[in-house]
Amino acid sequence: VMIRFWIDSFRTGRASHRLRIDLPLQGLIDRGIDCTKVHRKIVYDVNKQGVTSMTDAINPQHDIIIINKEMKPEIFDQHIKPFQKLNVPVGMDLCDNKFDVRDGNNSLTQLVPQMDFMTANNETMQKVIKQRFPNKPVYWYTDPCEREFEPAKSFAGGTLKFCWYGSISSLKYFDYRRCVRKLHTLHVPWRLDMMSGQIERRMKVIHPNIYLHDWTYEAQGKMVRESDIVLMPIGHLQPGDQRYERVRTKSHNRLVDAIAQGRWVITSPMPQYIPLQNYSWQGPLLKGVSYYLENKKEVKNKITQGQAWIKKRATDKTAAKQLIRIYEDIKGITITP
Repeated sequence: VMIRFWIDSFRTGRASHRLRIDLPLQGLIDRGIDCTKVHRKIVYDVNKQGVTSMTDAINPQHDIIIINKEMKPEIFDQHIKPFQKLNVPVGMDLCDNKFDVRDGNNSLTQLVPQMDFMTANNETMQKVIKQRFPNKPVYWYTDPCEREFEPAKSFAGGTLKFCWYGSISSLKYFDYRRCVRKLHTLHVPWRLDMMSGQIERRMKVIHPNIYLHDWTYEAQGKMVRESDIVLMPIGHLQPGDQRYERVRTKSHNRLVDAIAQGRWVITSPMPQYIPLQNYSWQGPLLKGVSYYLENKKEVKNKITQGQAWIKKRATDKTAAKQLIRIYEDIKGITITP
């Protein structure tokens, strides 16, 4: 199999780049499959006379190209279309429902119609794309878990530690004031750690029990490790709220990462979270806290079972397997029995 992920500015700080490209790529390489990240400087060569030619980074006979949503239409026209003319299937991976975002020049509306296929990171998002483009093949491959598995944790006493992490843009889905009002009714001492990119600059601390931290990959892992409960509430978003359309297509990535780290997660239900509802609390905040405090053994069991679910269904191995099936379907061949 030859899968080429075309990305011109790869950033490890971006979850979508790690989850949609790096981890699946590693999973494919582990299976002995030829898979690389490419960009225009690898794919094209300019000689001394200034003549541009294609290198052998892409094999038109065998390869498929997957681009991501940051692709600029002019780069697509100039550098990727020539491969489409050589019958190389080109698809776009879309992990965010931004079809209705008015960004002046919504590149999605320009680029998606030109794709030979689309990929998504979950079935809900797959359906959204399919509704918009009924004649286009739309596939999905999972967002792999990217955290190391750690033993399930139950409450050991002392201060009850909550944490929340997410991008600054997902902060608007977290009604932390309402959350704090609820936590005040608890009969145990508590604290809430919140982590996001440049959060200290962007948010005023509104409460002595809240601690703000700027995001790094390592700092998030450490914060979750030191917490009891991970909060992902977006509970005040209901169908009908325009933002709900953005949220309901979100993948399970934050949930699987927190369960992998052995933590009890309290969140509101979302389509991608439903398969994990037996291993986390998808409902009212305070009930989820009481359950955690009162059922230590069950909590540990649920988290451990959740980790088994993740190992089976949401790793780089899973993503690799799904990508092989996608490749087979696009090329009309069978690689593995």
